[in-house]
Amino acid sequence: MLNLSTRQVYRLEKEGKMPAAVHLSRSVRWLESEINAWLKAGTPDRQTWEKMKKELT
Repeated sequence: MLNLSTRQVYRLEKEGKMPAAVHLSRSVRWLESEINAWLKAGTPDRQTWEKMKKELT
């Protein structure tokens, strides 16, 4: 979906440049609906994205 390597996705998540992951035991996942909305919003950093989500609700 993002056309990025797994390593790149984890790096972006660690740097706060994408939505926060959902941690399930040892697994790390992202909600598809949130990733789609984040992409549609122009891929803002996590802090900006969280503010945008609050404004939408």
